[in-house]
Amino acid sequence: MRKALTTLAAAGALAAATVSVPTQANAFAQWIIPAIVVAGVGGAIVGSTVAANATPAYAPAGSVYVQPRAASTCHIVRERTPNGYRRVQVCE
Repeated sequence: MRKALTTLAAAGALAAATVSVPTQANAFAQWIIPAIVVAGVGGAIVGSTVAANATPAYAPAGSVYVQPRAASTCHIVRERTPNGYRRVQVCE
């Protein structure tokens, strides 16, 4: 009797294994492309909202004159213009 039950259990396990054959493995996840699209659209929306509400950076109005600090010697030079001459400070 014990041998018959073991044989029956083995046959049942073999039948279950052949019926429940796994499908072929698929390495492509179907959620990747929609996730990339949603991230791109969401990033564009968030970026445009942040850019629209951001305070502008400080920018001085008018002309900005920069004097070099690393210059060793400076001298005045006369420069010809269409209206005559003008004096320009040249630092080297």
